Amino acid sequence: MSTFNDNHRAIIQAFMCRKTLKMHDMKELFATIFAVNNPDPIDPRTFPENEIQIYLFDINEELSRFDLEIKSIRSQDDRTPIYALVNLSSDTVIQSATHHTADEIAYFRRLLDAMFDTNNQANAEVFAVKRNDAERLHKAPRGEEEGNEGSGGKGLTMYEAQQALQSFVEEGWLERSGNQWYSLAPRGLLELSEYLKKTYNSSETAGSPNSSPTPGEDLIRFCYLCKDMLTVGQRCDDYSCPARMHNPCAKVLFEKSDPKCPGCKKVWSGDSPVGEKAAARLHVVRRQGGRASTVGTGGKMPKADGVKERRKQTRVIDDDEEDDEDEDEEDEEAHESDGEE
Repeated sequence: MSTFNDNHRAIIQAFMCRKTLKMHDMKELFATIFAVNNPDPIDPRTFPENEIQIYLFDINEELSRFDLEIKSIRSQDDRTPIYALVNLSSDTVIQSATHHTADEIAYFRRLLDAMFDTNNQANAEVFAVKRNDAERLHKAPRGEEEGNEGSGGKGLTMYEAQQALQSFVEEGWLERSGNQWYSLAPRGLLELSEYLKKTYNSSETAGSPNSSPTPGEDLIRFCYLCKDMLTVGQRCDDYSCPARMHNPCAKVLFEKSDPKCPGCKKVWSGDSPVGEKAAARLHVVRRQGGRASTVGTGGKMPKADGVKERRKQTRVIDDDEEDDEDEDEEDEEAHESDGEE
């Protein structure tokens, strides 16, 4: 290990401020830091990637004492590496973000439930939640009040939920599309990967590319080609087949072979999306009078004995929330402008 110096510290500080960095950002960062003590100009485009990796290795050796690490994940859109500083010891949602209240963390869990359970049906793997639905999750469902130590038990107000959503996006936990859908951002996928597998799969190996998901139990998906977790991409047209791929991965595979499913060998059309584009297939059924919602469950009530306790928490729409819906619809146009920012 080389001598830990101000260059290493500056890199760590940059990650603490910027949350995630792509390779071109990394090159610009390293070139800027190294230029401080270098009289010759440094072109970020030619900064050697192997030197970046050496520095990251040294930094991670130092950060390991604090259960932190700079890790990378490939973008689901173009497969370029994305780097983030993550907490290795956290098996609790956004535990490292200590400024969040217990009610905000409980709200974040409800958002994850909406993405990976409610909006993850056999025929529609969306892994995202619409803005209006996300905001309506601000209240704690019945039965959750007693389960969150340090929580006020009532959840958040609508305004507090809107502020929390903005904070989750700014901190790199979530990302918001132009169509007002929230999904896990690269940092969220990196830091919460173990939590997601433990919470939404029946076993640690379930949901892997080469395994067959247990219907209604294993909800985390992986790319058949690159093996990374997948929340955006495409799937086999045979919905009983476990094969899914990121769009770039499918493009690479089918450039060299016929468009056939790598799992079941049937024709792969590419017309069965995973992610926000699959939202049109969602079944929305609501029960009035404060009963548990079946939004995104195909009209079937979730099992009370789900694979994890987190899965037990279903959305509850009480009389107050029904009244809120009319107000939300009136505010729709004002919110649409947010997606253009």
